[in-house]
Amino acid sequence: LLKDAPLPIKLMGKAIAPLLSNMAETFAEQASAVQDLLSGAERLLRQSEDVYNVIGDGMQVGMPFSQSSSTSVINGVSTSNIQASFPISGSYGQGVATVQGSQEYGISYLAVNVNGRTITVPLDGSGSSVGVGRTEVFGGSSSSSSSYSKNKSGFDKDDVIDVEFVDKKKY
Repeated sequence: LLKDAPLPIKLMGKAIAPLLSNMAETFAEQASAVQDLLSGAERLLRQSEDVYNVIGDGMQVGMPFSQSSSTSVINGVSTSNIQASFPISGSYGQGVATVQGSQEYGISYLAVNVNGRTITVPLDGSGSSVGVGRTEVFGGSSSSSSSYSKNKSGFDKDDVIDVEFVDKKKY
């Protein structure tokens, strides 16, 4: 391709070739990570009774129409976070599923929006969120509690509220 090109162009081509090769590898790794995340999401969607009740039989999962990824390095540990939204449909209706997670830790969030109603899909593979107080999956482990009492405000004494105060100065 660069055989008949001037010398400066040939030198630039040799310098850019490794960069393009690294970009291709990165894109291939990202595509593989997204595919793994989508496969896991589809499995959880098919196990969910709540999703079945609004989507119905013959669930079809489409290709993502929106996806984003970011990589963070904290204390030398690299984590690639991925979010994707994709259509799902069945005999009762259709909706949009959103999955978040990483290749390192798996799925951290999965929800389906059908006609403005958001259904959070349990990540423990139980299939139903009925009676499940909270479900957390991080690092491949899951924990859920089905019996805890809530006070009048709707919060449990063990719930964590993260608040950040910003002091605004008036000039």
